[in-house]
Amino acid sequence: MEICNHVHQIRIDFNVTEDVKRYVYVYLLTGSSCFLIDAGVAGASREIENYMETIGRRLEEIEGIFLTHSHPDHIGGALEIQELAHCKIYAGARERDWMEDIDRQFAERPIPNFYKLVNASVKIDKILAEGETIVLEEGMTLSAAEVPGHSRGSMAYCLDKGKVKVLFTGDSIPAKGDLPIFTDSGKSKETIQKIRRMQGIDFYCPAWDRVYASDEISAILDSAFHIIADIEKCSAAVFLEYADRSMEEKMGQICKELRMEHLSRNPLFYRSVLGSLEHR
Repeated sequence: MEICNHVHQIRIDFNVTEDVKRYVYVYLLTGSSCFLIDAGVAGASREIENYMETIGRRLEEIEGIFLTHSHPDHIGGALEIQELAHCKIYAGARERDWMEDIDRQFAERPIPNFYKLVNASVKIDKILAEGETIVLEEGMTLSAAEVPGHSRGSMAYCLDKGKVKVLFTGDSIPAKGDLPIFTDSGKSKETIQKIRRMQGIDFYCPAWDRVYASDEISAILDSAFHIIADIEKCSAAVFLEYADRSMEEKMGQICKELRMEHLSRNPLFYRSVLGSLEHR
C-alpha cells in the first residue's frame, strides 16, 4: 500500500506458533533506487518482491536495508534480500551483536520457532549513530534516532523528501490492544517523549500498527505512555502485596488487574513486567 509518494507499506504475515499468528510491516522507499526499512521474517523476500513487481520495480533495485532492531520479525529476511540485491545493511550499534550472531540472541532471548523466523545471521555494513544522516539520493535523506525501550538499542529513521517527512518507528510505540513488549519501561517512556518532541513529521509508520497522521500522534503517544505507566504501577503493587506468592500467581494477578488475562503465560510479556520493575 502506498502511504505517500515514494513510501510503501508491505504487510508480512507469519506464525510464531501454529496457533499464534502475527504480522509485521516493512516499508519500501522508492526513487531512482529502492530502500527497505526492516526486512520481515525469513522468506519475506518473496512477498516484498511480489509487491515490488506490482508497482513496476524489482528486488534487485534495493540498495539498502535499514534495520530498526534485532528481533526476528525485523531481521529474518535481511540476509536473503542482501544476497539477491547485493545491498548494504544499516543498523544501530547496540544490537549489532544479536544481528551478527543469532545463536547468541536465541540464548539470551529464546522465543518459539526462533530459527524459522530468522535462519541466518547478517553482517552490518554501516553502523548509524544518533542524528546521522544518509543521503539516499538527491532530495531524499534518512536520519537515524536512538529510541531504546522496546529493545536495548532500537532505532527510528526519519525520511525527509523536502515537502514531506516520514518517521519509521519500528516497535517503539506500544499499541492499544496489542502485546506490550519492552525491556526498559523508563527508556520506553523517554522514547515516547522524544518522538513527541520531533518537529515537522507528516506520517508516523510503526511496524505493528497502522500509519499515524500528524494530527493524531499526540493521542497515540498519550495512550502508549499510559500503557507502560499502568504496567509499571500494577506490577509494583502486585509484587509488593503478593511478595510471598509464586511468579505464576503474581503474573496472573497482574494480567487480571490489567485485563490482559490472555498474556498471563506469555514469556515476552513476562519480560515486560520485569522491565517495568527493574527500570521504573
